[in-house]
Amino acid sequence: MSPFSEAKIPVFVQKRTFYLLIILTFLIASFNRNAIWQDGISLWSDVAKKSPNKARAFNNLGSAYYNMNFIDEALDCYKKALLIYPDFAEVHNNIGNVYLKKGMADKALEHLKTAVKLEPENAEIHYNLANVYYFSGNGFLAIKHYQFAIKLKPDLVDAYNNLGVVYEIKGLNDLALEQYQTALRINPESESARLNLNRILQKKNH
Repeated sequence: MSPFSEAKIPVFVQKRTFYLLIILTFLIASFNRNAIWQDGISLWSDVAKKSPNKARAFNNLGSAYYNMNFIDEALDCYKKALLIYPDFAEVHNNIGNVYLKKGMADKALEHLKTAVKLEPENAEIHYNLANVYYFSGNGFLAIKHYQFAIKLKPDLVDAYNNLGVVYEIKGLNDLALEQYQTALRINPESESARLNLNRILQKKNH
């Protein structure tokens, strides 16, 4: 069970003159995800109790809590996993996401930088790091890491969408348009990319 495939992914939607972050997409598709993750909490709580020296058990328990929006409980589990295995890149990535959700960009950046050093070829880590740089107002580094994420995983739809938002904020509308179009070619059901594309086309037609 990979925490990268379980975590909620932020997708940027630009609306009028404001730039809003909306969690629109999930990398887990389930009809009843709350029930599934409640089962996950029970499952991984039992595993962690029986195997208290297994970092993976605490990491997966943390992911189950995270996806039920029990953020503090998730953070506690991730920290326990790090005590067992300090160089666990996935855990650093997940802690980074927790701190980002808490609005603590500096702490998120610290853990995501560690994660990317441990796994420099991991597209999801670069994507999450780019999101933190976006929140921090560092468009240059956000672009850099979105581009690297796309290079490593060319079908990472949300990276194209969010890269487009950063380009648009910088006034690079043609580049933004290209990113939104690419996102929709990969996934025609991407609501965020469609909203962004429609808005920028309206802008260009006025």
